[in-house]
Amino acid sequence: MKLPWLSSRYGRGGLYAAAPAAPSSAHEVTRQDDLSHWWKMDDLTDSTGNGASLTLNNHDGSFDSDAKNGSSVALDGTNEYISTSTTVDLGGDGSVMSASFWLKSQSVQTNPDTRYDGGYNELFGFGTAANTSTGHAFTVGTYPYTGSYMELRMRVGTTNKYYYPTYTGFSDIPSDLRDWHHWAFTWASGGGIKVYINATLAYTSSTFSGTIANRTSAYLRLGRNWAGTQCNPLKYDDVRLYGVELSGSDVSDIYGSGDGDWE
Repeated sequence: MKLPWLSSRYGRGGLYAAAPAAPSSAHEVTRQDDLSHWWKMDDLTDSTGNGASLTLNNHDGSFDSDAKNGSSVALDGTNEYISTSTTVDLGGDGSVMSASFWLKSQSVQTNPDTRYDGGYNELFGFGTAANTSTGHAFTVGTYPYTGSYMELRMRVGTTNKYYYPTYTGFSDIPSDLRDWHHWAFTWASGGGIKVYINATLAYTSSTFSGTIANRTSAYLRLGRNWAGTQCNPLKYDDVRLYGVELSGSDVSDIYGSGDGDWE
């Protein structure tokens, strides 16, 4: 008797069944082996297994279905922000690193030449628990007080380094910040910093070299500036830290023509 679960491709008699196919391996995202930390924003865990879980401060702990992949975390702009519960290690010796994340504003502000939403806005930051000016590792924000600026701040050795490139110095600034956009930042000593927006190289500078200070004792901080004086109504998804300098091709793969690299 032919057993009903046997496919006819195994012969008319259905006497032999091929061994089931091995399950496919889990999909790997771009340069997954080089990730030092990865927060998918579907939960609070560090998907690399390196133990730096997230804390949602002054937040109800819910996740938002408006996301690039799975879920995101939405911040109200009043007092909510995201941080790691333990220090993170940027990986390597501090001479190279990269960060990648998807970001969306919940503000009605649509003018890319001024802000994501008022005041000094830190979009992505690392610093020590003290949140002092000497505690920076690497922060990126908008700084509109004296004009339309991005601020790129790093602490290299014992010196703070600040870049204030005007938005006009950037290329391909998003026309509406209320859409999802992909941001990536790379750093290499001697090669400088590069900023990519939606996989386009928007800014680069190689004015200094050195190693990033506080790189093994910094806390991730999203949606609040280092001084604790400004929170921002932002949504974050798929936040990654790499212990390497990503190439432009790597960033393009992560962006995936706007679809990401999860499929």
